Parts: sequence; structure tokens; C-alpha cells
Amino acid sequence: MMRIGNINATFAVVLTSGLLGCASTTPTGTNSVAVNTVQNAAAVSAAAIIGAQPSGIYAVEPTHTSLVWRVPHFGLSNYTARLTTISGSIEFDAANPTRSTVNVTVDPNSVSTTLPTFDTEIATNAFHSDQFPTINFVSTNLQLTGEKSGTMTGNLTFHGQTKPVSLEVTFNGANVNPFTRKNTLGFSAHGKIKRSDFGVTKWLPFVGDDVEIIVEAEFAKQ
Repeated sequence: MMRIGNINATFAVVLTSGLLGCASTTPTGTNSVAVNTVQNAAAVSAAAIIGAQPSGIYAVEPTHTSLVWRVPHFGLSNYTARLTTISGSIEFDAANPTRSTVNVTVDPNSVSTTLPTFDTEIATNAFHSDQFPTINFVSTNLQLTGEKSGTMTGNLTFHGQTKPVSLEVTFNGANVNPFTRKNTLGFSAHGKIKRSDFGVTKWLPFVGDDVEIIVEAEFAKQ
């Protein structure tokens, strides 16, 4: 997922709304029961879901987490790519979810444009990943804006600079993953950053300054 008051992957970062609520179920050994649990959860209030989810550390589930970024290109299109190596966790407080915290790290070398040579060019010449090997988002505050939505603010460290950012987050749901047997939180996050605020000025003004970030993430109970 960078200033996300204007953002957006974290970053992130980051990077972060399973904090808004979650559901807990007991696995029974059948996928059908888990599927029914997911369907039935839609009828349960967010408050009830939050209260049912166990507190504790939830780690990024990397195979079901993505950070997509888009940037205007010559005023012709919104060039779209991903950052694919993401780690981190939510320290979830079921009694008071707004006190939960997120800490997510992204590898700037994990640029994915489907063009390997261009991936390397962005990571090396724009992100300067040799000097700044991590992108990190650490939340500082979560304000609910609806039953399943909120604004998460935090500190984003990108390209060697740390700036306060904000993400609009949506809680999507929670259940026991039928394959891993772990309680899992799911959320979406969206925002924009101005990359020049972090000293990332490569290709300006031909490639835009405002970067849109779209995050889909799952966190599994540890």
C-alpha cells in the first residue's frame, strides 16, 4: 500500500480492517458446515461478530492477500501493478476492536507488472530497494464510520521516509478456514498517496504523482 490521507498498500501497507469485526465458529470436519457458517454470518450484526472472535495475534495469510497499485500514465491510462511479498499481523482486541493494531511490511523488490525487466527497473530505479529494503505500515488509530467500515490512520515508512497516512477499510467477514482450521479475518482497504511526499519522483510528471492503492487481505489466528 506514501501518505494515505491522500492514499492508500500499504500499505502496507497496509495494510488492515479485519479489526472491524469477526466471527468464530468451531470446525466440524466438513466443508459444508464452514460454508453454512459463512453464509449465516451475513445475518449476524457486526457487534455480535466482533464479540465472538477471539482476541490475539492474527498473521497475514499471504496466499490470499494482495496489494494493487495504480498510477496515471501520460494521461492515457491508469497503469496497474502489484507488490506481492507481504507479511505482518493484527493484534486484535475483541473487547474493543478500535484498540487493535496493525503492523505490515511489504518487500519493494516484489513488484509485479508481468514484465520482469520492468519489475526490476521500478524496484531499483524508482523505489531504490537496495537502500530502502522494506515498506512498513504501523497503525496508530482506528475510527469506525459504519457497522463494517472505518478509517485507519498510521505511519507509513516508504523510501526511507515516514509519513502519517489514512486508509478507508471495510470488514468483509470472519470464519474458521475449513482447510487450515484457523480463525481468519478478511477485509478490504483503499486509499491514495502522493509518491513525491516520500521522495519517489522517478518519471514525473509523465507518470502521475497520485498513487491509488487497493488491498484485499486475510489474517489467520496464531
